[in-house]
Amino acid sequence: MNRVLRALILSAFVGVAVGATPLVDGKIEKGEYASSKSVLDGASTLYYSSDGSGGLFVALETKTLGWAGIGLGSRRMDGARIYMGFVKDQTPVFSEQLGSGHRHNPVKDKTADKSIVAQNGSQNVLEFHLPADKLPFKGKAVNYIAAFAAASDLSSYHEDNFDSGTFTLP
Repeated sequence: MNRVLRALILSAFVGVAVGATPLVDGKIEKGEYASSKSVLDGASTLYYSSDGSGGLFVALETKTLGWAGIGLGSRRMDGARIYMGFVKDQTPVFSEQLGSGHRHNPVKDKTADKSIVAQNGSQNVLEFHLPADKLPFKGKAVNYIAAFAAASDLSSYHEDNFDSGTFTLP
């Protein structure tokens, strides 16, 4: 194999392994995201990467065929910007909601410029991108909530399937 071809292959591999931009395609590839965190007692994995312009890519891979959601900007539902979705009858549903007390309601002013919900085997993948000027938090420490339920709707209660915490952006 000539040197030019080897160099091209190596640079493509390094681009995927280090600093690659995640694809909002409903599939999580190894090394696609800069960081990941096990949440919901291991039932979900939260993935996140900065986009180089101050924006954020987020994915939540959850062991459910019902709805899954991640809220940003608060460690409680109240005040969190919630991104949730499900797939029903092969139709994906993605919704942005705002937490108010112990409830949430759809918002008109969308922040995600790319989003997808997909089923992969027995898991749902919720994936989206937020431009820098639409982030629902300030700073590098990001408070979050995560939850899921077995139902394919936006209103069924999550029972004990919820978690909260903080992750830090690089």
